[in-house]
Amino acid sequence: MFMGIGNENALQRVAALDCGDHKFNQFMKYSLIDFTINSMRITPIPANDERTMYVEYIVPILILKSTSMIEFRCERKDKESASSIFFVTQEKSSTTLLDGIGVNNKKFPCMVIESSGLKVTTDINHLLEDSIKNVKSATDALKNIMCRFPNASINTVKLANVYSIHIIQTKMTLFKYSLKDETFKAIECSSALIPCSFEERIYLTSVYDLFAYLYKDLSNQVKIFEKLEAEQLGLTEVADEEMICFTNGLLPQ
Repeated sequence: MFMGIGNENALQRVAALDCGDHKFNQFMKYSLIDFTINSMRITPIPANDERTMYVEYIVPILILKSTSMIEFRCERKDKESASSIFFVTQEKSSTTLLDGIGVNNKKFPCMVIESSGLKVTTDINHLLEDSIKNVKSATDALKNIMCRFPNASINTVKLANVYSIHIIQTKMTLFKYSLKDETFKAIECSSALIPCSFEERIYLTSVYDLFAYLYKDLSNQVKIFEKLEAEQLGLTEVADEEMICFTNGLLPQ
């Protein structure tokens, strides 16, 4: 329906769309309103400005996507994971400033976000630094889960996911990280082009597809963390040989 709306009175027509009571439909409507307002800017987005596109087009979507399952915070360090890792390993883990962090309903960092800018000529070194930062921060967040639930089953921890979003120019890519035996695995889940003008609004289809995947996956993660808590507290019995503290070489026993 939105794709058929023209420039004339676009904001009023988007605001009049019926989204019902479903949270994801509401997210779509409110982000469409924000996108339509941003599309009214009279000058193009500065190509060499790393922050303008991120602040105007990405941050509003992330804030609107904040639900009972996840809360987004901008310009943060993941001190929570670093503290948990240090407590268990007595090894200091470096923390770097991230463009954004997503925290789940259990207050665990579960998503890291980096935007590498809109430069016409891509800065490869900067891209590599941001990519490494995402991988390091995501795996640290997984270690945080392991440190906080040492008595939980290793099989349950393998079901816990941490996500990363990397924005390169106008492309946004979603990755999912999880534990695999004594290492980590990363899966590229989805990618989308970010529309920066009203004429490019058709690209919103793939943006919403990416967030629909994330919404569904996060819904499943709520149950996983509830299971981890039950196992850690002894409400669900876990054999010693299955506990994280006795089975995984990523953390000291």
